[in-house]
Amino acid sequence: YFAAGALLLVLLGTGGYFAYRSSQVGPVVSKEWEQLTFFSDSAVYPELSPDGRMLAFLRGSDSFFGKGQVYVKFLPDGQPVELTHDSTVKLSPTFSPDGSRIAYGTFGPINVMEVPVLGGEPRMFLPNATSLTWIEGGKRLLYSEIKQGLHLVVVTSDESRGNSRDVYEPPGERSMAHHAYLSPDGRSVLVVEMDARGD
Repeated sequence: YFAAGALLLVLLGTGGYFAYRSSQVGPVVSKEWEQLTFFSDSAVYPELSPDGRMLAFLRGSDSFFGKGQVYVKFLPDGQPVELTHDSTVKLSPTFSPDGSRIAYGTFGPINVMEVPVLGGEPRMFLPNATSLTWIEGGKRLLYSEIKQGLHLVVVTSDESRGNSRDVYEPPGERSMAHHAYLSPDGRSVLVVEMDARGD
């Protein structure tokens, strides 16, 4: 009787645990999509402002990097505004922590430029850098820089490039870590890498 009673208690406990777990409501997944841009060419590298009220993107024909322009749009239904008007190859726009500027990478030469969201002339923000993001609440930067030749390495530093530290160096002299994205908990980095063969 004791063994049967113990077994019954274990079965009831296990059943109750699984019933409780299955009753927990998971995240709501929206099945509705809303188109935000209406261009005949591509809008790539979408980036939301820290407050979620603006969308920055590159308008151009290439999803990696190309001769596109940086645009900003107030959500939900503002008109897209072209912020840059030049022929430089651009990639990876991102908002500053206060949402007042958009930094973006250029290729040939590799630099990070910045432009005010309300318009103005782009200016140099970080030479020899690309794919910048602000981390640690805006106190530090995460970006890629060329160490030698075409070898792009992921580094972190403050805005003046002080306290610089290498985060990831891809193997091979011509390998390039083009993009790096910090996880929400700040404990890992997702890296988009091109190997020495260009793959």
